[in-house]
Amino acid sequence: MMNQIEEKLLREYCGHLLVNYGFEILPSDPILPALYIINRELSSNVNANNNVAMSMQEALKRLSPTVYNFNTTGEGWKFALASSLKWLFIGLSIIGVVGVCNLWWRQYNDVSISRNIIMQSPYISSEILKRIKKNEEGFLYLEFKKSDDAIITSAEEYDQVSKSTIRVYFGRPK
Repeated sequence: MMNQIEEKLLREYCGHLLVNYGFEILPSDPILPALYIINRELSSNVNANNNVAMSMQEALKRLSPTVYNFNTTGEGWKFALASSLKWLFIGLSIIGVVGVCNLWWRQYNDVSISRNIIMQSPYISSEILKRIKKNEEGFLYLEFKKSDDAIITSAEEYDQVSKSTIRVYFGRPK
Protein backbone atom coordinates (compact mmCIF):
# COMPACT_ATOMS: atom_id res chain seq x y z
CA MET A 1 0.00 0.00 0.00
CA MET A 2 1.36 3.45 -0.92
CA ASN A 3 0.96 6.56 1.09
CA GLN A 4 -0.22 9.90 -0.28
CA ILE A 5 3.28 11.26 -0.98
CA GLU A 6 4.25 8.20 -3.03
CA GLU A 7 0.96 8.36 -4.99
CA LYS A 8 1.55 12.05 -5.70
CA LEU A 9 5.12 11.30 -6.90
CA LEU A 10 3.83 8.54 -9.22
CA ARG A 11 1.18 10.88 -10.70
CA GLU A 12 3.87 13.55 -11.27
CA TYR A 13 6.06 10.94 -12.96
CA CYS A 14 3.14 9.90 -15.22
CA GLY A 15 2.68 13.55 -16.21
CA HIS A 16 6.42 13.87 -16.82
CA LEU A 17 6.39 10.84 -19.15
CA LEU A 18 3.39 12.18 -21.03
CA VAL A 19 4.74 15.72 -21.47
CA ASN A 20 8.40 14.93 -22.24
CA TYR A 21 8.20 11.59 -24.05
CA GLY A 22 4.56 11.18 -25.15
CA PHE A 23 4.01 7.98 -23.16
CA GLU A 24 0.64 7.77 -21.47
CA ILE A 25 0.82 5.45 -18.48
CA LEU A 26 -1.95 5.37 -15.91
CA PRO A 27 -1.06 5.65 -12.22
CA SER A 28 -2.78 2.28 -11.64
CA ASP A 29 -0.50 0.46 -14.10
CA PRO A 30 1.60 -2.19 -12.25
CA ILE A 31 4.79 -1.34 -14.20
CA LEU A 32 4.76 2.32 -13.10
CA PRO A 33 6.42 1.83 -9.64
CA ALA A 34 9.31 -0.07 -11.19
CA LEU A 35 9.79 2.61 -13.88
CA TYR A 36 9.66 5.31 -11.26
CA ILE A 37 12.31 3.62 -9.07
CA ILE A 38 14.59 3.08 -12.07
CA ASN A 39 14.14 6.72 -13.11
CA ARG A 40 14.80 7.96 -9.59
CA GLU A 41 18.01 5.88 -9.28
CA LEU A 42 19.26 6.93 -12.71
CA SER A 43 18.50 10.59 -11.91
CA SER A 44 20.43 10.39 -8.64
CA ASN A 45 23.30 8.66 -10.49
CA VAL A 46 23.36 11.40 -13.14
CA ASN A 47 23.33 14.09 -10.43
CA ALA A 48 26.19 12.38 -8.58
CA ASN A 49 28.20 12.11 -11.82
CA ASN A 50 27.58 15.79 -12.57
CA ASN A 51 28.77 16.74 -9.07
CA VAL A 52 31.96 14.69 -9.54
CA ALA A 53 32.55 16.29 -12.95
CA MET A 54 32.06 19.78 -11.49
CA SER A 55 34.49 19.10 -8.64
CA MET A 56 37.06 17.72 -11.12
CA GLN A 57 36.71 20.84 -13.29
CA GLU A 58 37.19 23.09 -10.25
CA ALA A 59 40.27 21.13 -9.21
CA LEU A 60 41.71 21.42 -12.72
CA LYS A 61 41.06 25.16 -12.73
CA ARG A 62 42.99 25.47 -9.47
CA LEU A 63 45.90 23.48 -10.89
CA SER A 64 45.96 25.62 -14.05
CA PRO A 65 48.02 23.21 -16.17
CA THR A 66 50.10 24.68 -18.95
CA VAL A 67 48.87 23.66 -22.37
CA TYR A 68 51.17 23.85 -25.37
CA ASN A 69 49.63 23.94 -28.84
CA PHE A 70 51.98 22.93 -31.63
CA ASN A 71 50.42 23.94 -34.94
CA THR A 72 53.18 23.33 -37.46
CA THR A 73 55.72 20.62 -38.11
CA GLY A 74 58.89 20.88 -36.04
CA GLU A 75 57.55 23.04 -33.22
CA GLY A 76 57.58 20.16 -30.74
CA TRP A 77 61.19 19.36 -31.59
CA LYS A 78 62.21 23.01 -31.15
CA PHE A 79 60.38 23.13 -27.83
CA ALA A 80 62.19 20.01 -26.62
CA LEU A 81 65.53 21.46 -27.77
CA ALA A 82 64.89 24.72 -25.93
CA SER A 83 63.97 22.81 -22.77
CA SER A 84 67.14 20.72 -23.06
CA LEU A 85 69.27 23.84 -23.56
CA LYS A 86 67.66 25.43 -20.51
CA TRP A 87 68.56 22.45 -18.32
CA LEU A 88 72.04 22.30 -19.85
CA PHE A 89 72.60 25.97 -18.97
CA ILE A 90 71.32 25.42 -15.43
CA GLY A 91 73.56 22.36 -15.00
CA LEU A 92 76.64 24.12 -16.35
CA SER A 93 75.94 27.11 -14.09
CA ILE A 94 75.78 24.85 -11.04
CA ILE A 95 78.99 23.06 -12.06
CA GLY A 96 80.67 26.44 -12.60
CA VAL A 97 79.64 27.74 -9.19
CA VAL A 98 80.81 24.54 -7.51
CA GLY A 99 84.13 24.76 -9.42
CA VAL A 100 84.70 28.39 -8.42
CA CYS A 101 83.86 27.56 -4.79
CA ASN A 102 86.28 24.63 -4.91
CA LEU A 103 89.02 26.82 -6.40
CA TRP A 104 88.46 29.49 -3.76
CA TRP A 105 88.45 26.89 -0.97
CA ARG A 106 91.68 25.36 -2.25
CA GLN A 107 93.38 28.76 -2.41
CA TYR A 108 92.02 29.79 0.97
CA ASN A 109 93.14 26.55 2.65
CA ASP A 110 96.54 26.52 0.85
CA VAL A 111 95.91 23.15 -0.80
CA SER A 112 97.60 24.21 -4.04
CA ILE A 113 100.53 25.74 -2.21
CA SER A 114 100.97 22.57 -0.13
CA ARG A 115 100.83 20.40 -3.24
CA ASN A 116 103.53 22.56 -4.86
CA ILE A 117 105.73 22.23 -1.76
CA ILE A 118 105.35 18.45 -1.81
CA MET A 119 106.17 18.32 -5.52
CA GLN A 120 109.27 20.49 -5.00
CA SER A 121 110.42 18.74 -1.80
CA PRO A 122 113.12 16.53 -3.40
CA TYR A 123 114.77 19.62 -4.89
CA ILE A 124 114.35 21.66 -1.72
CA SER A 125 115.68 18.92 0.56
CA SER A 126 118.79 18.48 -1.61
CA GLU A 127 119.36 22.25 -1.58
CA ILE A 128 118.92 22.36 2.19
CA LEU A 129 121.35 19.49 2.68
CA LYS A 130 123.96 21.39 0.65
CA ARG A 131 123.63 24.40 2.96
CA ILE A 132 124.04 22.55 6.26
CA LYS A 133 127.23 23.61 8.07
CA LYS A 134 129.14 22.21 11.01
CA ASN A 135 130.49 24.37 13.82
CA GLU A 136 133.63 23.83 15.98
CA GLU A 137 131.77 21.71 18.53
CA GLY A 138 130.40 19.35 15.82
CA PHE A 139 126.81 20.63 15.71
CA LEU A 140 125.07 20.84 12.35
CA TYR A 141 123.24 24.08 11.62
CA LEU A 142 121.53 26.10 8.92
CA GLU A 143 121.65 29.83 8.58
CA PHE A 144 118.64 31.81 7.37
CA LYS A 145 118.36 35.45 6.52
CA LYS A 146 116.01 37.14 8.93
CA SER A 147 113.21 39.36 7.70
CA ASP A 148 111.77 42.14 9.80
CA ASP A 149 108.52 40.27 10.67
CA ALA A 150 109.72 36.67 10.90
CA ILE A 151 110.12 34.97 14.25
CA ILE A 152 111.37 31.38 14.43
CA THR A 153 109.62 29.40 17.14
CA SER A 154 109.48 25.83 15.83
CA ALA A 155 113.21 25.07 16.24
CA GLU A 156 114.66 23.71 19.48
CA GLU A 157 117.69 25.99 19.60
CA TYR A 158 118.67 28.99 17.56
CA ASP A 159 121.07 31.91 17.80
CA GLN A 160 121.02 35.27 16.18
CA VAL A 161 124.45 35.45 14.59
CA SER A 162 124.10 38.95 13.20
CA LYS A 163 121.28 41.43 12.74
CA SER A 164 120.02 39.68 9.57
CA THR A 165 121.12 36.03 10.18
CA ILE A 166 119.66 33.34 12.43
CA ARG A 167 121.38 30.02 13.08
CA VAL A 168 119.12 27.02 13.84
CA TYR A 169 120.67 23.96 15.54
CA PHE A 170 119.32 20.53 14.60
CA GLY A 171 121.57 18.37 16.70
CA ARG A 172 124.88 16.53 16.56
CA PRO A 173 125.18 13.67 14.04
CA LYS A 174 126.30 10.25 15.31
